[in-house]
Amino acid sequence: MNSKKKGNAGENAFANFLVRNGIKVWKDSASGGGTNEKGDVGNNLNIHFEIKTVKKINLLEVWIAVRTTVA
Repeated sequence: MNSKKKGNAGENAFANFLVRNGIKVWKDSASGGGTNEKGDVGNNLNIHFEIKTVKKINLLEVWIAVRTTVA
């Protein structure tokens, strides 16, 4: 599975988890690419989620990337 498909699968799984728990969600296909949404999964909580689908995660790298995206 290529990285784009793996990322989409992770985003879909997370979105489905939120829906199962009563949260309205939508996926922004641009994923922050010039739209108002900065996260991968929009929601009615006004919280931005950046989904990472990896076996092992480097939290420092992710935090730096998120801070850069938000700034």
